[in-house]
Order: sequence, then C-alpha cells, then structure tokens
Amino acid sequence: MAPVGLAQAMGISRARMHYILKGRTPITANTAIRLEIATGVAAEYWLELQAASDLSAERSRNAAEFNQLRRIDAAARLSHLPEHQRT
Repeated sequence: MAPVGLAQAMGISRARMHYILKGRTPITANTAIRLEIATGVAAEYWLELQAASDLSAERSRNAAEFNQLRRIDAAARLSHLPEHQRT
C-alpha cells in the first residue's frame, strides 16, 4: 500500500505520514492503534518498534556518557536489604 493510501486508511494527513516514515514523528499509542486498524498488525508491535528506535538513538546520542557508567556489583545491589533477605 502506498503511503497516501495508508494515511487515508488511518485517518491522518499525508504530511503526518511523511514525518512518521522519515522518523521525524514518533509512533504514539494513537498512531499505533490506527496502524493496527489499517494493517491488522498489533499496536504493541508498532510501539515496540518505536521503543527500539528510541533506545538505539539514545544510546548513540549519549554513548560517551553511558560508556563511563559502571554496573554495581551484586553485594552493593543487595546491601540495603536485611541479612536474611540477601540470598
């Protein structure tokens, strides 16, 4: 299906469809539901695609900062718990 036809089926403007396809407008819950109705593909799928895209972009954008962070060890993660709950 052409983007124009999909936009019409979803009840959105061609401009909005263009921005979605170019990655300039995120897939919101509303858009995901419209995509689900128009394509038969679950809204959750479209939202998962958006989340994966967001995570990838954020990792790239902040790679230098994230590379300086360190995971805490298991003992430190559990240190706030009472002794009998640390297993």
